[in-house]
Amino acid sequence: MGQRKKTLDPHGTQISRSLKAFLPSKMNPQEFQQFEQLLHTLTIPNNKERQEAEDYYHSLFQKNADLCGLYLVSMLQSSSIKVKMLSMILLRQSIVSKTQNAWKIFSLETKQKIKSKLLEEVQTQPQVVKKKVANCIAAIGKIELGKGKWNELLQLTTQLIESSDPENVENGLYLIQQLSLTSGKILAKEKESLYEIFSKLIDKSYKISIRYSTLKAVASYVLILSNEDNIPFRKLIPEMIEVINEFLKNGDDDLVSDCLQELIETAELASKFFREHTEMVISLSGFIIHETEVETGIKNIAMELITIIAEKLTGVIKKSQNFFETAITSALYLIIQEADEELDELFLSDKSLETHVSYGENTLDRLSLILGGKNILPTLLKHLENFLNDQTNWKKRYSGLLSICSIGEGAKETIEERLEEFVQTIIPFFQDEQPQVRYAAVKTIGQMCSDFNPQLQLIFHEPIITAISGMLDEVEYPFLQAHACAALVNFCSETPSEIVEPYVDTLLKKLADILLNSKTMAKEQSMTAIAALASSTKTAFTKYYDELIPYLLNMMTTLTENQYNHLKGRALECITLIGCAVEPEKFENDAAQIIELMLELNSQKLEAGDRLRYYLLLAWGRVCGAMGAKFVPYLDKALPILYSSADKEIAIESLYDGEIEETMGGMNDGKALKDYTSFMLDGKTVGMRTSDIQEKATSVEILMIFASELSHNLIPYVQQIADIVIPLVLYYIDEDVRTYAAMCVGELVKCYASAFENGMDKEYQISREIFTNFFQVVLENLSQAAVQEPTTDVLFVQVQSIKEGLESAKNYVDSSSIEAFLEVFPQIIEASEERKQMLFVDEQDDDFCEETSEFLEEQKDDEDDLILVLTRCITPLVKYHRAKFLPFFKKHLLPVFEQYINPEFSDYHKQVSLCVFDEIVEFGGSSIFTFYWKKFGQYCMQYALSEHAGLRQSAVYGLGVCAQMGGASFAPFAQKALDILHSAVENQDAKIDDMEFATENAISAIAKICKFQSTNVDLNRSLPLWLSYLPVLIDKEESIVTYSLLCSFIEENNPFLLGNQNQNIPQILRIFCSVIETDLINKEISQRIANILSQIKSQFSQQQLEEILNSVGPKDFYQILLPFFK
Repeated sequence: MGQRKKTLDPHGTQISRSLKAFLPSKMNPQEFQQFEQLLHTLTIPNNKERQEAEDYYHSLFQKNADLCGLYLVSMLQSSSIKVKMLSMILLRQSIVSKTQNAWKIFSLETKQKIKSKLLEEVQTQPQVVKKKVANCIAAIGKIELGKGKWNELLQLTTQLIESSDPENVENGLYLIQQLSLTSGKILAKEKESLYEIFSKLIDKSYKISIRYSTLKAVASYVLILSNEDNIPFRKLIPEMIEVINEFLKNGDDDLVSDCLQELIETAELASKFFREHTEMVISLSGFIIHETEVETGIKNIAMELITIIAEKLTGVIKKSQNFFETAITSALYLIIQEADEELDELFLSDKSLETHVSYGENTLDRLSLILGGKNILPTLLKHLENFLNDQTNWKKRYSGLLSICSIGEGAKETIEERLEEFVQTIIPFFQDEQPQVRYAAVKTIGQMCSDFNPQLQLIFHEPIITAISGMLDEVEYPFLQAHACAALVNFCSETPSEIVEPYVDTLLKKLADILLNSKTMAKEQSMTAIAALASSTKTAFTKYYDELIPYLLNMMTTLTENQYNHLKGRALECITLIGCAVEPEKFENDAAQIIELMLELNSQKLEAGDRLRYYLLLAWGRVCGAMGAKFVPYLDKALPILYSSADKEIAIESLYDGEIEETMGGMNDGKALKDYTSFMLDGKTVGMRTSDIQEKATSVEILMIFASELSHNLIPYVQQIADIVIPLVLYYIDEDVRTYAAMCVGELVKCYASAFENGMDKEYQISREIFTNFFQVVLENLSQAAVQEPTTDVLFVQVQSIKEGLESAKNYVDSSSIEAFLEVFPQIIEASEERKQMLFVDEQDDDFCEETSEFLEEQKDDEDDLILVLTRCITPLVKYHRAKFLPFFKKHLLPVFEQYINPEFSDYHKQVSLCVFDEIVEFGGSSIFTFYWKKFGQYCMQYALSEHAGLRQSAVYGLGVCAQMGGASFAPFAQKALDILHSAVENQDAKIDDMEFATENAISAIAKICKFQSTNVDLNRSLPLWLSYLPVLIDKEESIVTYSLLCSFIEENNPFLLGNQNQNIPQILRIFCSVIETDLINKEISQRIANILSQIKSQFSQQQLEEILNSVGPKDFYQILLPFFK
């Protein structure tokens, strides 16, 4: 046996003796060699020895951080460049890591030794090591300079820049670059002197390496300056671009790429830096893209720079002389170039079909979304004719078609105006002699089916289906068959069944032929297309069930090798989607066999990331949806599978340390980074397998579907599901997991509520206490999640679940839960207001444009929707917890809404405030009316004629509620309110689209005042006027109230409504004709109308009835009323 290597033992006496004598400059040679060997071992990839070395290093650091820090600095004396670099990387990581937090742990003596040594070594080490030392210095500088310490660092930086040694100058510039990232506030004070330095060093008289370092320093430094302060530095852009041009001439592609990346980062974070030189930047990028000697990756980076400039400086770009020409021709060129590099491989592949989008296509998509069709389309059309008509170069035809495919979503409105022209242009290319062009045609039509649904399908279904159907026959090219199937899927999505049904027979025969005879790629897509036909035509697809399902089941049972797992997953997807579409009893006959097959597949040890796992999870949700309550017997087998995926602890793996990877040549153990969702943890890049996160999210989604479909039938399992899902509402790593978890817990609350509503609480042995405690936990966790949630979309779902939970739980909510929720309520509002403030853009700014405005308005609308659903949480609280809720409301929320109603706040804020007032008055009881009327009543009067539709609606609705609930307290205001409401209904804008809901709410409010304040208003004038406003046909919720009150007035024989000698009966009958057999009334009102018509029949002779019927109006009205009068 060989001699065992000596190692440093953190628990042994060797280290203890070293601590007493250690000095960095007089390090024991043996200790030096041992620590150096430790760092060498840390560079071994995918090795047990390396893992032991990592564990040892961390234990050494924990045992004595000072010693470890000094050891690391001493490694700068090593003869190995790799060891030197790694020592600096580890030292910096220990400083920035929240876990190690070394700079707080180090003693003052150790800190001083480290700082001195680093300032010394940054001047003497080899250039590659100097950068690592500088990174360390910057990390320490962030802490020390912020405290007003370590002035020696700034002095050294100045000395380096002023040095005659080019390497020292580059080092000083690199320090500025790094300090800009860590100590921006300190460095920003030096802007005048740094501008002089940069202006000098970027000049052509200096070496290109110094100019390159200056470019990088400038790009980092301007990020810490305000837009106003960076104005002088913009003069440096021409010289920065000249640096890139020199690299291009010399063929230094890596340096060109690095410079472009610096410009992109600057454009993303400080876009106005480029404002005066956008033309120059765009021209440079266009030149790079069209330069034949430049590799594709760099061209893509140049294209990204163009796109980022467009995104950030949209207003400026629209005024550019050459932007649209450069951007669009560059994108078209990239599509052509990537056709050479990508298509051959795609056509020959038999892998599962994945949507291929070239960089040029992606760019056009983004530009169209940013700039809109009216800006993009004119330039594109100028080139399209030439590209599409070029019979000598198929790549031009290919590029032209895919450009149309790319801009559909962003240019939707512009293209819709000439949709027929585009369809007629594209369809002939399905017959092009070049298969790549036929591929571009079907891909374009498929995308347009999504972008222009349903208009495209309704008008052009015949030529489109004919073209797609023809491509299904492309036996020689399964790739084309697969894309034709994908286009068919898009065609069917949300398209009315009557459009799809006539084509099903023909299409199914071709899809079945593909399923039997084509390659795997096409087979998979054919099954998805079959499922799409089933989902579109629903029960009409039942007649094909017996022919398809046996074949698909046979495929799943006979293809046993793992290589067919994705194909089996598609088959299972097809089977279950058909099951959801056809008549329920048809699927139920095969359900047991399908479920057994699913259980068998689940029992196999499928690898992480195997798509069959994903398809199996989704299938459980569909089978449950198709079977409903008949699925309950299978829950004991299905739920453990979902629990396992939802509750699975996903490992956090070390993925990539940029510095270590660059230094050591690879330490990610062969992990494909694209397979991971990465994030920073303690200064290191770590990640979780994306497939594992997706599986967790999907399993929670299916649990939500189970709860939604099975309702109280799921109660025996609710607590177990809740134990898994409730913590996931705070799962910070993934939005989808949080979203589905919030939806799921809301559905679980409904399960309990359903049991109580259906009188099954005793059967399931759930008491009021159990439900109350359960909802308390749900509400607390959702409230906590909502306060922490950074994403508005997810936050909306969380608040929606709270609202629905409060509605379902009704009075099964305790006081502590109510107050806990109301405490976070203002925090959610405040956070939303802060996000809205960040969306503010000065309309006078050069960067402001219509598209920017639309984008910001959409985001503001999302925030408004959030606040609206949040305020709707108040309704169930005041409705079911009046006494408990109102004191908490006064304490936590009243000040918020009193503030919102003030003139300086927006109309939307006022609307929200009045909506809350309306709810409080409607459900709070008459005892609180006077208090709240004094605070908000005047605003209902004031804003009942507002030009803002939402504000007017909340105001007029409030007046009606006040009349109903205010009793004698409202009497002094009744006539004035009534006059205002008449003005609202008769206003010239009353019938404009946005105002119609407000108008119908005002009509309803007039009826309420006439009903509940009848002795305080002029009914002789108001009721005949009110009758003339009817019918109401828009607001289905308020129409129920309006027509119920109409029936009440008639049933009471109100003379003001019926008129002298019942002269208003024909008018009343006309109103009834407008609502009979519609969803504007409910069953109760339908019966009341029938009774009224019966009473009218009994009061008049047959001749009089004929005269009344003939006076009603249109013949169809006559036909509606005739059955009632026979």
